Amino acid sequence: MKKKIKIVTVGSGAIRITKTLKESHISNYELISIGSDEKLMELSLADKKLIIGDDGHCAGGNPNKGKAWAELAKDQIKELINDTETLILYSCLGGGTGSGATPVIAKIAKDMGINTEIIVTVPFNFEGRKRINQAIYSIADIMQYFTDITIISNDDLLTTNDKHMTLREAFKVVDEIIIKKIDEIT
Repeated sequence: MKKKIKIVTVGSGAIRITKTLKESHISNYELISIGSDEKLMELSLADKKLIIGDDGHCAGGNPNKGKAWAELAKDQIKELINDTETLILYSCLGGGTGSGATPVIAKIAKDMGINTEIIVTVPFNFEGRKRINQAIYSIADIMQYFTDITIISNDDLLTTNDKHMTLREAFKVVDEIIIKKIDEIT
């Protein structure tokens, strides 16, 4: 019997990877997207989607909103991950929904006794100190529940790869790293 694996992408930044995952050779998982921006969630290729929040708009870079919305949706989140043996939680930190909701989802998974692997990306320096600080605070929150967390620094991608790499190419490298990590887990 195959183990039940679910991959949960959190926030608008993480929606992009759903296309990459669906095109990959990895197939023995269920893909779930949790976000607050209704329009962007339409772009997700996830098997299941959960829109959190009260107005279908993003959290506007406010992690407190993302956290509050995830808290209000706890029962729905529990239902989505209920029969999971291994949960892979992926988020692009720095904004509101990803930074606020990811720690809440991590706590829910821990409380449910689910084996959880967490992968997050940290914003580029040019995105500003506020976004970087929000990512750092979110990581600290997540680490209350799980110390095994894979942190991918977007800036490190640019310094360790071709200096003339475009943003699109950098995101492709992130996708490849995440796919490799998921492949190892599954």
